[in-house]
Amino acid sequence: MKTKLISLLLTALILLPVIAPVIPVFAEDITTYLLDASALPDVPGNSKENGDTDTGGTKSFFTIHYKAATRIESTANIFDGAGQDGFSPSKRINLQGKMEITNGVATGAISFTTQGPAEVKVWWGCGDTGRQMSLIDASSNVYATTSEAAVKNGLYISTLNLDKAGTYYLGGLEGSNYIYKVAVKTKTLDLGPRADWSTISAPKFVSNTTTDEGRVQLEINAVVGHNGADNLVVNMYQDGKIISTAKSTSYKSLHKLSFSPVETGTYTFEAIISREGEESKTSELLVYDYVLPLEAPYVTNCANLGNGVVNVIWNPVREAESYNIYVNGEFHSNTTDRDAVITGLTNGSTAKIEIEALRGNDISGKSNNSIKVGKKDIAWNFTVYGPSAKKSNNVATVNSDGSVTLKSLNGSGKLQPTGADGLGFYYTAVPADQNFTFTAKVLVNYWTFSNGQEGFGLMVTDHVPSSSDTGSADFWTNQYMAACTKIEYRYEDLEDGGYQLYTTDSILGYKYSMKLGVGSISKIGIDQSILDRTSLGETGLIVGQNGYLKTVIETLECRAGFLGKYAGTYNVIGNCKNEENLEGNLDEYLLTELTLEIQKNNTGYFITYYDKNGDVVRTVKNYEPDALESFDSDYVYVGMFAARNASVTFKDIKLTTIDPAEDAPAEERPIQQIIPTVTVTSSTASTSTDYELIADFNLDGTAKISLNGKTVMDNIPVKAYERLSQVIDISNASYELPNTIRIEFTPSAEQNLPEYTEVSTYSTQFYDHQLTLYKGAEHRKNIYVSPNGLYNGNGSKEHPYDIFTAVDRVVPGQTIILMEGTYKLETGLKIQRGTNGTQENPIRMIADPEAKTRPVIDFKGMGTGILHGGDWWYFYGFDVTNSLDGQKGFQISGNNNVLDQIHTYYNGNTGIQLSRYATVDLTIDQWPANNLILNCTSWGNADSGYEDADGFAAKLTIGEGNVFDGCIAYNNADDGWDLYAKVATGSIGSVTIKNCIAYANGYLEDGTVAGNGNGFKMGGDSLSGQHQLINSIAFNNRAKGIDSNSCPDIIVKNCISYNNGSHNVALYTNSANNTDFVANGIISFKDNKLSTDQLAVKENFKPKGNQDVEKYQNESNFYWNGETSINNLGESISADIFVSLEFTGFTRNSDGSINRNGFLELNEKAPSNAGTDNSYTPTKPITLVPNEDCNYSEVWTNTDSYVHWHECECGDKADIGNHEFVLVIDREATKDVPGLNHYECSTCGHKLPQNEYYLDVGTQQPPNIFEDFGGWLSWLFQIIIDFFASLFGGKS
Repeated sequence: MKTKLISLLLTALILLPVIAPVIPVFAEDITTYLLDASALPDVPGNSKENGDTDTGGTKSFFTIHYKAATRIESTANIFDGAGQDGFSPSKRINLQGKMEITNGVATGAISFTTQGPAEVKVWWGCGDTGRQMSLIDASSNVYATTSEAAVKNGLYISTLNLDKAGTYYLGGLEGSNYIYKVAVKTKTLDLGPRADWSTISAPKFVSNTTTDEGRVQLEINAVVGHNGADNLVVNMYQDGKIISTAKSTSYKSLHKLSFSPVETGTYTFEAIISREGEESKTSELLVYDYVLPLEAPYVTNCANLGNGVVNVIWNPVREAESYNIYVNGEFHSNTTDRDAVITGLTNGSTAKIEIEALRGNDISGKSNNSIKVGKKDIAWNFTVYGPSAKKSNNVATVNSDGSVTLKSLNGSGKLQPTGADGLGFYYTAVPADQNFTFTAKVLVNYWTFSNGQEGFGLMVTDHVPSSSDTGSADFWTNQYMAACTKIEYRYEDLEDGGYQLYTTDSILGYKYSMKLGVGSISKIGIDQSILDRTSLGETGLIVGQNGYLKTVIETLECRAGFLGKYAGTYNVIGNCKNEENLEGNLDEYLLTELTLEIQKNNTGYFITYYDKNGDVVRTVKNYEPDALESFDSDYVYVGMFAARNASVTFKDIKLTTIDPAEDAPAEERPIQQIIPTVTVTSSTASTSTDYELIADFNLDGTAKISLNGKTVMDNIPVKAYERLSQVIDISNASYELPNTIRIEFTPSAEQNLPEYTEVSTYSTQFYDHQLTLYKGAEHRKNIYVSPNGLYNGNGSKEHPYDIFTAVDRVVPGQTIILMEGTYKLETGLKIQRGTNGTQENPIRMIADPEAKTRPVIDFKGMGTGILHGGDWWYFYGFDVTNSLDGQKGFQISGNNNVLDQIHTYYNGNTGIQLSRYATVDLTIDQWPANNLILNCTSWGNADSGYEDADGFAAKLTIGEGNVFDGCIAYNNADDGWDLYAKVATGSIGSVTIKNCIAYANGYLEDGTVAGNGNGFKMGGDSLSGQHQLINSIAFNNRAKGIDSNSCPDIIVKNCISYNNGSHNVALYTNSANNTDFVANGIISFKDNKLSTDQLAVKENFKPKGNQDVEKYQNESNFYWNGETSINNLGESISADIFVSLEFTGFTRNSDGSINRNGFLELNEKAPSNAGTDNSYTPTKPITLVPNEDCNYSEVWTNTDSYVHWHECECGDKADIGNHEFVLVIDREATKDVPGLNHYECSTCGHKLPQNEYYLDVGTQQPPNIFEDFGGWLSWLFQIIIDFFASLFGGKS
């Protein structure tokens, strides 16, 4: 052993001089500086000039040196190869060329400066096989180069070492590569104290110009950085109004910012620098006369007309007054049109056709298009555009038989009903003043199921981009599609053998979600002015609640409905490559070949699907023939498309046109019939004769209410979509039996209807609602239920109810006691709207205080969980588990309820969620409000797609005043808490979360990486919420700890966020113009339990508009800056402020409050104004009120055939016993007249049916049927024999 140690030591000494130069030696004070492309703003190609720079990353440590074509773009890659870390970036830096330094100007590189040795780690993608990444200095000396076996598009994580201080440039020497992330571990830069604000000069415009691309490029002197301002903002004004804003936070003194006006005019610019806590400084105004550059036209279609004649079409150029046409380099003609017919060409020759635009003396560049002159044909073109679409992954192949195969590979493109589509489009142009029919047979080679954004089919649109203008930017159009994609619809069979389809927001019919179905998609309503306003910064104009683009999706096939399938998810398109991930394959009916058609006629655009026999399956008619003339009034573009993981061949392609004058006349647009509809959401059970009837109507009118045929109320005025909530007297209803409440609805003659709609009938319509009235048991304070309880029990401990019966029969002030055991339910448990307690007498459902174990409501993976629509309920002490995939464990949809110490786990969606009761609940006053979720725990909840299942949620449709207090969410597939809101339904009520803990969300208990994994997700869709997070903790979540999720005004007080995988704290919005974040007392901390990359992720703050940054950046907040936790005064904290950072699990005290067992608890070293305390809210002790004695009737209840009992007015039964029958002679028999007798219970008098008997046998006492059944049968048999004998004149 001693010899081996000496040998190793000598070897190390010999090798030390060799390896020392490449091993960085660090000082104790080191920092990892991180540049993550995902955190950078998008940079489109050709939006920069060669040599332009931006700074970024930790403390703006890095400088990006652009080439003109350099892009920062979206990506969907993941570093999941052998030995890689699973990093999943959303963006990359596409350098678009090799790294070069010419005359001191670097391009195609990322630079940084170190003050000592450094370790450089880079996550990169290879632009072409064999390329590497290198570090050079300003003299282009190479210091280090990777040595990967790199292949084109391969992903690599490489480490390079530097042995001394200096400025270094990172990039590819052989050609362009992609950079996803860079981490430089080196000596911490010593920046010293900030310069006094009074010494910082106001910003100053030093140059301005208009680039060839039409941007106003401004250069501004403004010191931004440690010794300057926090940021620079420049506003662009037109006619005194701010129409666009640009911002720079780069640490430098000369800033280049650009603006893109949409028209020629005079604009004014103003520059402002700001530092937190200081008064902003403003520049002098810059007045700029802008001339919109005249863009070169691009040819959208060029077709042979035969006999040496060619037709060429180009896009309209903004502000162009006319166009020059050149043929083979020679001027041909000038036109104000957008197309030209060129004659006199030679068949077989190639004609070069160029177009240039003119405006006054301005002449644009020329388009360049060539065509081989020949016989008349259709000119087809291929373009790739839109989100996620890549030209390299979208391919069009023209086959020898004339068919066309489109492939969309590697997830390229996406179909988005409420967004811009990304796809490959093979198309031709058709004059807008012509009608046409375009038909093709679709052969499905294969497709891959992903997230419902895949699809293929036919499309017609009103404009297309240049074939060279491809990329991932949104390209908005008006369009119609005949598409195989995700289609949802509602279906109902009719009595006459037909069927009726409804929109998905209807409550009628079965809802089918086709993972791939066949449908018509209409997206119309926008124009260039909408896009211009959007490009200048306005939000919500295109899509959303007030957006101009309206999307309508209708199915073209109804196979699931025809087959009588239950509502659910199905698939009708075959040849799926991963069909094991699909639900509901309609195996015998899968389509791999179908014919689709788009026709424009004098009526509008018709979308049709034909079956294999050529018969029309269904046609959707769109009655707006000019809908596709907003962007290009001269042409429409029709063809085939594919998006996201599909290969499809189109054959038998036919396009015919017809002059509208020769086409069939326009059909009269059918008037959509609005069927008078009544929707009742009140309960089907009641224990009170004061019954609240809740109904919604889709038209104005009057209503009449009757009970079992007797009028209760008449001539009640009702309004469309305004709820009728009416308490009616049902004291005349029958107990324990179904009763019919009939609503007679008569629509008014005057209605406020949309265009092209009318009321189907003004006659009175009838809607019957079934209601069972149960006898209340007010004196019985406790109702017992058990897993084996029965509907005909009496709610006593000895004869418990089943749980369904109990919730139907309960009255205010009662307690439903869940006896221990597992309640195995195969259907959901619905506590219906109107089953209410009161503030003075709430209804309780609690675990049996005498039980040794918690009751468990287990839905066996089959039931839809608990849906609670009542008010003033208190739930305590039981578990809810195993709901059906996609279904919530426990949904609260009523008001003023308390859930106390409820556990929800392993459900098919969110454990506990607050959301509306029914889709007809349209306004916030109809959504759940003032509910308290206290000391509950929710874990392990997961839907099959890991997309939706949170621990707790209050989202989409909730009212005001909902509170979560003392709750814990962990290991849920998606988020701990989700307060998501969306534009379609509007803002939700303010939610308070206090004293709560969210951890390890986004990971399942077995370590499975699941969904997003945020701790507290506090909003959505940039909608105001003013939600509050107080005295709460987020740690070890997969993504962010505290996430505003674009909500612009959340409030965070005294919280701890620790070791979350992404940002500990993220306060940002996407489209709101202003933010108003408030944060006080936050401790955000990370330590070496995380990876280096995760440690380097600092907070994400993106204030907008009039935000007062002091509201969230102040001395009480200690935010993680990538290295340490520090406040705005520069004071830092470390691990020694915590009692413990070793998580051993939480427990709950006997009162239900959380015991952290020292974890993340603060000691005396902690700042007094930050972090959490242990002031948790205890559960109040549960007490039971004894049952009052029943008052049983002295009269026997004898309505049952077998038993009798004494009954209380509450329905409780006592003295239950079997009938004891004796024979009673009602009439003596004579020789000529038979006698009559019956059996009668000697105790209660219950009688069996009367019988005849004859003299010779009737006097014989028959055996007792219950005591001697055999003897009784013999006696009966003898009577029968004697009867037949008498018919034949004798006796037996």
